[in-house]
Amino acid sequence: MRRMSWLLLMASCTPPPSQHLAPDEPAVPAPPTASAPAASAPVASAAPPSAPPSVPAKALPVKRAPLPKAPPGTDPELVRIAGSICAAAYSGKSVGCRSHPPFVRPEQVPDGEIIEHRGDPLLFCAIDGVFRGAFSKPGARQALVSFAQCKESEEAVWDAGFPGSAVLVEEEDGRYNSVDFEDGLNLGACLSTRQKDGHDVLLCESGLGAPPAGDVSYFFVVDFARRAAGKPAAGTLARIYGDMPMCPEPDTSAGLTRIRVVSKRLVDVNGDRVRDLLVTVQRSHVGPSTQLDARVRGICKGSGGLIGLASVVPPMKTSVLQFASGYGSFSATSATQRLLDKWQAESPDGFNGLDHIGPPDL
Repeated sequence: MRRMSWLLLMASCTPPPSQHLAPDEPAVPAPPTASAPAASAPVASAAPPSAPPSVPAKALPVKRAPLPKAPPGTDPELVRIAGSICAAAYSGKSVGCRSHPPFVRPEQVPDGEIIEHRGDPLLFCAIDGVFRGAFSKPGARQALVSFAQCKESEEAVWDAGFPGSAVLVEEEDGRYNSVDFEDGLNLGACLSTRQKDGHDVLLCESGLGAPPAGDVSYFFVVDFARRAAGKPAAGTLARIYGDMPMCPEPDTSAGLTRIRVVSKRLVDVNGDRVRDLLVTVQRSHVGPSTQLDARVRGICKGSGGLIGLASVVPPMKTSVLQFASGYGSFSATSATQRLLDKWQAESPDGFNGLDHIGPPDL
């Protein structure tokens, strides 16, 4: 078991590409209605009073706050999304909400305004990505809205390693309704693919670097159709570990490993007409030895900070990890699983406490 050091967590996410598109005008039924009983005027009579005649109730439209106008320099579509689902705010060109999702408390619901956020920047929950598709069922007009990291309250303890979150919304009558929520997701590096039944899922990468414990990259699927089976919407496919040794006392008891995620792409590898996830990874490992210990001590002599792994490990080799669709989900192919098992055996126990990073395992 490697010695655990104090973790200074730093989230590492790739900024998401702009993925929201101008929607078509939807043709939907009238908004929900509420009923109110009609009052009956009293009738003067010598006879004992009788119950008033039954009068059909008149349906009254539910009042919703109007959508706010987009402040100069902001994206009108993001304003329409935020103004539909939350008490909206903006900071510079960023658009988001005044509090952490889900937006269920009275003070969190839309109020027809979008205010400039001027307080604690960690309390501003910015929208950092929008993915269009049918995520919970085929044919739905939905968007998966990615929110960046933000504090849940002023009193909340903050850690830079906290992930973001996602709100699933559905278009209706020119605006959006929240239909689901999943916490603990970084959607900054995701690809969308369609399943056989016509609903969409995201295949994503994220990671966390916590020197000197290490650097973990993980790959996960976001599938809101899993809710029907009572499962979480997100699950991790695999995690891979790399070292982040620090002077003056780096831990080399399991050797040292260097990793780099090069790219991700979608390809149908098993011929089922569903695109699968292929991840190109570069990795190098050197096992523990007295020679490695001596070399690292020499590097640390008279200096501190992170050790550059390129100077102590062999040249990196390139591998392609394949996560194929099947039985309604995704999983590593047998060849990929053997490689992942080998890499895990060369890593410190429990990834030095980082083996829980990301959504729960599928």
